[in-house]
Amino acid sequence: MFTFLNTIILSALALSLIPILIHLLNRKKSVIVQFSTLAFLKSLQKKKMKKIKIRQILLLILRTSILLLAVMAFARPVSKMESHGTIDAHAKTSVVIVIDNGVGASYISENGMILDAIKNKAEEILNYLKEGDEAVIIAGTGTLNSGSEGFTQNFTELKALVKSISFSYANSNITESLYLANRKFESARNVNREMYVLTTFQASNFTDEKIILQNDCKPIFIDFTPKEIKNIGIRSVQVMSKIIEINKPVEIQVIIKNFGNNNAQDILLNAFMDGRRVGQSSVTLNAEDESVVDMKIIPSKSGYIQGSVEIDDDAFAADNKKFFHVFVPSRINVLLAGNKLSDFEFIKLALNPADQTNALIQVKTVNAVQMPMENLSDFDVIVLSNIPRLDGLFMRRLEGFLNQGKGLIIIPGSDADISNYNALLSTVGFGQILNLSDNSNRSDVYMKFGKIDYSHPIIRGMFDQNITSEKPLESPSFLKYFNVGGSASSQTVIAYSNNEPFLEESASKKFGALLFLSAANLTWSDWPIKGIFVPLFNRSIHYLYSKNYGINESYSTGEPIELRLNAASRENISLIDPSGIELRPKIKQIGEDILISVPTAEIPGTYRVLNRGELEVMFDVNTADDPFGYRKLDHKKLEEIISSKQYEIVDASEDISAFILQSRYGVELWKWFVFGALVLLIAETLISQSHRINKNS
Repeated sequence: MFTFLNTIILSALALSLIPILIHLLNRKKSVIVQFSTLAFLKSLQKKKMKKIKIRQILLLILRTSILLLAVMAFARPVSKMESHGTIDAHAKTSVVIVIDNGVGASYISENGMILDAIKNKAEEILNYLKEGDEAVIIAGTGTLNSGSEGFTQNFTELKALVKSISFSYANSNITESLYLANRKFESARNVNREMYVLTTFQASNFTDEKIILQNDCKPIFIDFTPKEIKNIGIRSVQVMSKIIEINKPVEIQVIIKNFGNNNAQDILLNAFMDGRRVGQSSVTLNAEDESVVDMKIIPSKSGYIQGSVEIDDDAFAADNKKFFHVFVPSRINVLLAGNKLSDFEFIKLALNPADQTNALIQVKTVNAVQMPMENLSDFDVIVLSNIPRLDGLFMRRLEGFLNQGKGLIIIPGSDADISNYNALLSTVGFGQILNLSDNSNRSDVYMKFGKIDYSHPIIRGMFDQNITSEKPLESPSFLKYFNVGGSASSQTVIAYSNNEPFLEESASKKFGALLFLSAANLTWSDWPIKGIFVPLFNRSIHYLYSKNYGINESYSTGEPIELRLNAASRENISLIDPSGIELRPKIKQIGEDILISVPTAEIPGTYRVLNRGELEVMFDVNTADDPFGYRKLDHKKLEEIISSKQYEIVDASEDISAFILQSRYGVELWKWFVFGALVLLIAETLISQSHRINKNS
């Protein structure tokens, strides 16, 4: 089909009449001149006049054609093959515009924020829409439209929608957006269809899923990739300390990376707690290099404390800040149960020697008879020291206690019913007690510590840094200890010199449980009077407490959140985002627990879960780390994704109008018309000059 874009110019075709008018006006009537008869010249005159007339007619045709072609070139002729029907001067079009509004679009290039440039280009495309056209906007994080998810002809609302789009702290999913765009065309009313994908071409925005696009749609990707990446970013922050105490150093580990092509000197990394700076470090990074920075911060109060690590803003500010939190216990309630005084006297002295009511660890001691009458929910950690046996009812209560995420220490002794204890150990995740090694009748035979896991949170930081596997600590002497079979669900923290375990930890992620395989009295060993006894028991209590209260939950923006808590009723639960707005998550009751579900976390920061208005727990949401380092997608990968080479990639600086008009109207032919006019002009010049040369000669 052939048509013109600027039909108003066609009115200038009347100019092609000018050569004809000039020709007619220059014609002269014949004048008879008396002359002597020259018969032999008559035939020559007829031949010459015939040539002149042919040349004049040819020049007239050439000059008229030159003007015709010149005017038609200015009218912008186009040709378009249409298999579905006819097309008039404007093909009614269904347009899908995919806008990459992921976190990468917040990058500030030399021309400003990339998202602003994307929105301007989208509005430019919308300006080409006319009556009968329809369009839909798809954002990289989902479909957006005013009042409808389908095509609309209300272009004013679409432009307002584009202006309202802001960048998300999550990565876009352009592959999913292509799939949605393809589905949208199923409801399109117009035969002519266009897809424009305005993207930063960030590799992490594309998945390996293959999309088969409709044959009549050739997507145009408009590339907004920055010419040069200048970005220093924090990839992650992690609280390394598992035991956290007030006014004691807490170790955090920060990974920081230079994503750019230039070296960076003296980058200041600041750590904050509750908005107050508590630490600072300086980092130097070569191009595309990363560094692990260990920092120590000191909490000055108890309870939940919000924290963050930050660097100065650069062209990409979204990854310049990461959030964390810590929980500093203000009170740990311990139920210490033993069969007689010698079973718990040393343990109680180690945990709260002066029996102070304001001490961090509060200990309640009971004997085996009193223990079943205690309300276990009042305690955070239970210590069973040489309890003879546990009945079925208490075992079930203890199991419920552990399912709340609480802690348990088991210390079997001389009065322990081994078969009864083995049932408990099996439930908790330990191996079975096999026998008792007893060397109490020989004072010269005793057992010492062997291998110690110095990286374990209980052991780490307990002693001077000089205490290592090469320079071990001074070991107690053990005369009596239990031998236990290994279990796949437990790990050895401290072993004897014969590799038998002394301290085992259950591998359960739901609760914390420790098993000491020698009793805490002087008839079994001198352990209670050695320097390791007090710190080992204190840190064991702290560690088990942190398994429930000190978990540093962290999520990434854009991903779903599921948080399981122990709470009496879901009606009492509320969720507050970092800006202080109360969210409405899905809350499901599962037995004595509740499951809090949030489809996506949109804002980075620290979220708070309240129970009856009181802070129950915190969790952190951070900007998603880009595993590709903001690398640009390889165009070969794009071919694999859309399973076709039928697409165009246009730089954002190029004029998009040519692609829009070609899609809507066809291929412009004005260049060929100009070329034809030039050829005819050259021919006209040659013919005119040949006439003058012949005349002169």
